[in-house]
Amino acid sequence: VDLWVVNPADPKTDHQVAQLEGGGWSPLDFSPDGNKILALEEISANESYLWVIDAQSGEKALITPKGAEKISYLGGRFSKDGKGVYTTTDRDSEFHRLAYIDLGNLQHTYLTASIPWDIEEFDLSDDGQKIAFVANEDGFGVLHLYDVASKTEKPVANLPKGLVERVHWRRHSHELGFNIDSARSPADVYSFDTDGGRLERWTFSETGGLNTSRFSEPELIHWKSWDGK
Repeated sequence: VDLWVVNPADPKTDHQVAQLEGGGWSPLDFSPDGNKILALEEISANESYLWVIDAQSGEKALITPKGAEKISYLGGRFSKDGKGVYTTTDRDSEFHRLAYIDLGNLQHTYLTASIPWDIEEFDLSDDGQKIAFVANEDGFGVLHLYDVASKTEKPVANLPKGLVERVHWRRHSHELGFNIDSARSPADVYSFDTDGGRLERWTFSETGGLNTSRFSEPELIHWKSWDGK
């Protein structure tokens, strides 16, 4: 697997940056100054590593050291100042948590330690001030907003119950786009203005003329297992 870079406006600029061993590599993000590339190396479903690659020389630096315990990392974005990386990981936890890795000392800071659920995806706003992330809470996708300066988070209220996917910030804005797949809305597109609190539905998927208001909403049921949990 080779890592290449190209200016899409000029196809002749394509060039190889680095040769990589193994097949599970994915480029994730450019640093703000464009000099470094964040890449994910996936070994298996429960073992993966993050690397920072020099965009000029191709020199690689492992920022999630390998140890005896297998650890999973999913996704990654450079912070606005380029001094750290945001990712999700199950390191020291049963669940994938949103984490910040300081590139100076490789120390991990866990941002969602209070949420006992897997963080499935996230995105960082262009100005680096906000992080939107989705937690799988009892099978439902719950959209949360994290404020980088105050280090606080809160869920977005009044969204349809379902799966929230493909979270993405609008450029130079605090408006968020995402899909919701629910019992009454098969994979429709929504936007949410995080400053003004305005939710807008953009699409109405085809349901063959059926009245979706009559579709049954799922009911969440809890019961104790044989071991009392």
